[in-house]
This record gives sequence, structure tokens and C-alpha cells, in this order.
Amino acid sequence: MRETLAYVGEAFRLFMERASEPWEVVDCYGNYCFANAALKRLNCLSDSFQLEGKHYSEIPSRPFEECALEFYRQDVMCMNTRVPVKVLDVHVDNDGEWFCYIFERTPLINNNQVIGLTDHGKSVIEFWKESMRYLLAMQRYYTGENQVSMQITTTNNLTQRESEILFFLFGQVEPKRIARYLNLSLSTVNCHIDRMRKKLGCQTTPQLIEKAIWLDFHKILPEKLMGDCHISLVID
Repeated sequence: MRETLAYVGEAFRLFMERASEPWEVVDCYGNYCFANAALKRLNCLSDSFQLEGKHYSEIPSRPFEECALEFYRQDVMCMNTRVPVKVLDVHVDNDGEWFCYIFERTPLINNNQVIGLTDHGKSVIEFWKESMRYLLAMQRYYTGENQVSMQITTTNNLTQRESEILFFLFGQVEPKRIARYLNLSLSTVNCHIDRMRKKLGCQTTPQLIEKAIWLDFHKILPEKLMGDCHISLVID
């Protein structure tokens, strides 16, 4: 653990310590070598909480309680491939507040040996802004409306699962990724899309999206996607 932190260097450690975005350094076994105040606050831990020396499974925070094994699996993937890995983390913290970050894990290699990794998180607020701008542009094109107000609800026309899949289609997410996000098979996702096309009398997925916007389905946030859940997905 000391070797991992020493390899990072004092200058970079000070940079991470002063950064407003979350940074961490872990060894090859999922033990913390360093974590800045931003990462502690993100996980509802006090600035004085001693993360160094603790394993993922020992952190008293809901994201770690739910996803410690997944975090370590992602670390192993990064260290085995020796290339950076981007991970989308969506969690509910100890106070019931949501956070959504993209973390980039980067392997630390010394004398051709992986000794740990750094992890840097960035808020995905800007990502969602881009998604909403795209959705608003589609709405403006099809309906002429310049504002969109979304609500957490369901529609009698579609099942809960169909509403979830349609939500991702509005954001230009491919069926293969939707399957990963919802833990479904690709064939199941495509089956739901086919059913939605038949329900709305459409031949193609673009026609489905256009018809759904005309019916204001794009203003619906599926309740299950906004529920009390924890998601950690490798995205690159």
C-alpha cells in the first residue's frame, strides 16, 4: 500500500487532495491508499474519516455496502487489461440523496508490474444536459414545443418495462446497452421494442420514437428507474 502511494508521488497526491472532484488511490486488493475530501463527502463520510488502509467492504456507506464486490471486479478488469476503464456510478447515499458520476480508473504500473490504480470521478450533470437538449430538439422538431416537463408516472398504453426501454431509446441508447442497463437479454429488449411498435402502429424504431413524442410519452420518467437502487456499470 505504501509502495502504491509512493509511486503516485507527493506532488500528485497534493493535487488530488486539493481537487474539488473525487479522487482515490487503491492497491491491487481493493484497499485504500488515499482518498480526498470530495470522495469522502460524496459517500457521506466526514473529512476526518480514515479511509486509508480499509477495504471496500469495510466502508460504512451505502454504495460500498451494495457494490463493494462490483467495484473490486472493475478494478481487476482495469489492472488485467492495463488500460483505463470508465464506470458509470449511480447511487443513493446514506441520506437518501442521489449522485451520478463517471469514474475513470487508471492502472498504476511500476517496472512493468501493476501496483494499484487511481480513480477520478466527474459529475454526469453535463452528460444529462446534453441528453435533455437532444430530447428537447426532437420535441421541437415534431411538435413545435420549446419546453419539456417530465414526471414520474406510467402510461396505460405501455407496460412498466416498455416505458423503461422507451426512456432509453429517447436518449439514443442502443438496445445492446439497454439490455446491460436493465439486466435483460438483447432478444428480450428487442421483443419489447417490437411490441411497442405494434401497439403504436409503427414499422420502424424511428417511427416509434416520433409517435411516442406526439403522445407525450417522452415526458414520462419510469418510476422504477428513479427508485432506491445502486448501479455501477463499466461503459468504456
